[in-house]
Amino acid sequence: MYAYLKLVSWLYTQTTLTSLHIASSSFKNTSPEMFWSFVFHFSFLSLFNNSIGSLPRLTSNVVIFDINGNNMSGSLSHLLCHNMIEKSNLKYFVVYENHLSG
Repeated sequence: MYAYLKLVSWLYTQTTLTSLHIASSSFKNTSPEMFWSFVFHFSFLSLFNNSIGSLPRLTSNVVIFDINGNNMSGSLSHLLCHNMIEKSNLKYFVVYENHLSG
């Protein structure tokens, strides 16, 4: 049995980060709104094999997005199909080992 870890609060105080990699950490997103708001402008986001839960909306500056192995469910259209003012820079998109549709 995994003991879920909360993100340490100092992470949310970092204002110059553009990349985040959390893997196989039993990280559980206990505040999805706060977390996705924090990483909203990141260009590299790799969160595989955790227990994140909800899907975000991607911004045009995301280049790498890897959320495989999180048992997420829901529609990919919410994640990808929304109006962006700028052209998307997404180059690498990995979502396998989830329960996604759309």
